[in-house]
Amino acid sequence: MMVAWGDQWTNMIQPFWALPLLGLAGLSAKDIMGYTTMTLLWSGLVLSIFALLVGYGVM
Repeated sequence: MMVAWGDQWTNMIQPFWALPLLGLAGLSAKDIMGYTTMTLLWSGLVLSIFALLVGYGVM
């Protein structure tokens, strides 16, 4: 399960999922890159802590 989460985690930095929305809004990828980077960092922190807790048998 953690392999799947890790794979999806790296997809957060690449805004390929947002390309249709960027085209409709008239924005470029660099306009949202800061937001996707912050999402990547915060979710990476949460997922890392969760994975450690699961690995230690706390959850």
